Amino acid sequence: FASVWHSDINVAATRLGGPDAGTSRTQWLFAAALSRALDDRWNVVGELSGTRQGGVEGTRQLLVAASYNVSRRFVVDAGAARSLRAGAPVWSAFTGFTWLATRVF
Repeated sequence: FASVWHSDINVAATRLGGPDAGTSRTQWLFAAALSRALDDRWNVVGELSGTRQGGVEGTRQLLVAASYNVSRRFVVDAGAARSLRAGAPVWSAFTGFTWLATRVF
């Protein structure tokens, strides 16, 4: 498992300067992801993330994505995310690319 899957786990606290009345001054964020390379060009990832702040409904979402290495300098990615909160699910989709420039501007 550990030789093909990679994990990334993050926890962060943000202290808010002027929180709304009835809410806490600290907002917590968490994110946990698992990713793996399928071959030399394809990669996949799944991530669970969310936020928590006293007095405010927390957020949670599940994200899945794939990336394709066109070359060593150009990567295309796409994926979808779904909210995991109560009520109607909210879906979003995304796509993008990363291009490694040869010089700094």
